[in-house]
Amino acid sequence: MYDLSDKIILVFGGTGELMGNIAIGLFENKAKVIIIGRDEEKAKKIINKTNIDFFKFDILNDNVDILFEQIYKKYCYIDMIINGAGINSATPLLDIQDFEINKIFEVNFNFVVRCCQLYIRNTLDLGRKGKILNIGSVSGINPLSKVFMYSASKAALHNFSKNIAREYGNRGILTNILVPGFFPAEQNKQILSKKRTELIFGQTPMNRFGEPNELIGMVLLLASNASSFINGAELIIDGGYCVTKI
Repeated sequence: MYDLSDKIILVFGGTGELMGNIAIGLFENKAKVIIIGRDEEKAKKIINKTNIDFFKFDILNDNVDILFEQIYKKYCYIDMIINGAGINSATPLLDIQDFEINKIFEVNFNFVVRCCQLYIRNTLDLGRKGKILNIGSVSGINPLSKVFMYSASKAALHNFSKNIAREYGNRGILTNILVPGFFPAEQNKQILSKKRTELIFGQTPMNRFGEPNELIGMVLLLASNASSFINGAELIIDGGYCVTKI
């Protein structure tokens, strides 16, 4: 049930810290993995340790239709896509301008919508089943200070993902949302001051941040045949952050 040896998995944001670790975890469990990202140097570090494939792509400047054409020209089908690219911002609410709102939503939401459309269309045209895993956030469930537009973009992504699950589950395409808690990575280290870290730990029963490899287990489950009845779920991995109240 958990064998990934025949699975071809596409990972967006795969040159980042968290998604790179997920990509390596999938590879180590025998999946064929393709990572998408804009940082060739980071990609080389992953490729040097694996035979993971890499497509260079800049969300804000490159054409996603051409990217999918290239991928499907090389690979006949894709079993699963993981949409993990994202950007964050700590701009105070009253200082946020339209260009920043548009940029955050373009990367965190609009681009994911286009990827899902292209993947669903290709999967249905091929007469195959498929899986979509969109990377959400605990701030997409409950508001989080200092990351207003990031939270709003993730909340939109959560809702959109559930709609895909409802619309295409009966056609063999399962969609779920992986919801990490606080896993320090490039995009959120800028807002993790000592005071904010103390507040996070105070609301996290495990009293620490998550480690990148602690996301891999859930992704392996969702990529495998063992998740054949998991659809439309928000799968939270946060050390208990979301359930902690006064």
